[in-house]
Amino acid sequence: MNKLLLSGAVMASLFSYPTFAIEKDKQLHLGVSTAIGTYSQYHLEDWKTSMLVCSSVGAVKEVYDEIDYGGFDSKDMVYNVIGCGIGVFTGNMLTVLKQDDTVALSFEIKF
Repeated sequence: MNKLLLSGAVMASLFSYPTFAIEKDKQLHLGVSTAIGTYSQYHLEDWKTSMLVCSSVGAVKEVYDEIDYGGFDSKDMVYNVIGCGIGVFTGNMLTVLKQDDTVALSFEIKF
C-alpha cells in the first residue's frame, strides 16, 4: 500500500508541475520522449531496453542538431530522459483492450 501511495504522489507531482513554466522546445522534448517511452515499454515489456531505446532516439536527435546547426543542448537531453522515464512508467501500467471497432485504454499499477 505504501508503494501505491508513493507512486501516486510522484505521478501527481509530475503532472501538476505547470507546463507553462517550461520552454516550448523543452515541452516538445518531454512530450515526444514520453510517447516514445510509453510505446516502447508497452511493446518491449522491459524497462531497461525501453529506456535505452527512448534515450537513444533523443541522443540521435541531439547529435543531428549538432551536425545541422551546432545546437546540441544537454538540457534537451535531460528533458528527453525525464520524458522517457515517465513514458516507461506509464507504458508499464497501460493495457489496450480491443473489441471490434472499439479501443479502450486501461491503467493498472504493477508492483
